[in-house]
Amino acid sequence: MTDSPTQQVYEQTLVRMHREHAANVARSHYNPWRLGLYVTLSLAAPIIVGVGGFFTTGFFWAAIAALLAIPLPLFVVLWAVDAGLVEHERLKHEKLSLSAAPGLPRPPAPAPESKLRPGLMQNGRITPPAPVVAPELAHLRAVCVQLVREGSERGTWARSVLAEGPGAPMRGEDWDLASPQLQELGFFWVKPGRKGGLQPIQGKPIAEIIARLEAAR
Repeated sequence: MTDSPTQQVYEQTLVRMHREHAANVARSHYNPWRLGLYVTLSLAAPIIVGVGGFFTTGFFWAAIAALLAIPLPLFVVLWAVDAGLVEHERLKHEKLSLSAAPGLPRPPAPAPESKLRPGLMQNGRITPPAPVVAPELAHLRAVCVQLVREGSERGTWARSVLAEGPGAPMRGEDWDLASPQLQELGFFWVKPGRKGGLQPIQGKPIAEIIARLEAAR
């Protein structure tokens, strides 16, 4: 069985999202040890500059050099914070890459068929075309079988006899549901000039119609 177009689009979207996440992970990486070394050296820079300047040029110029070196650790710390945010994004994309695309809704399940398919004649035996029937189709099949069987016993399949008045074997809504289905399947037709006067198609035995309806899926 081939996937539906909706299912194919869903699978293609998953592949595209996975590739995008993998690309983001590949672009977003850093060395935490190198970053820590940079931060440590930047924080020590004013002290190193001040001490070195004190022994070479004296206290005044050492103080000036230390003040000028103070912005360096500030910039490095800001850069480290930015690198941490990059790593956070990398981990997030990596997590998304390993998951089944969270937030992407799955395509809806295909709706059940709204029409019966009659049983198939194979090697002289009537077999069902599918093993599973939706509840609404099971009801449709049951009322079709009931209409054919009740009409066969009474010699008429008219609504006025089977679904109207006291003691009617069927409900009116069930007859209305089954009648067009039997016509669509090619088992019955409506005789002109007779309201609700269903008639079986000539050449189709009632027993075979019932058997095919019971095997319908």
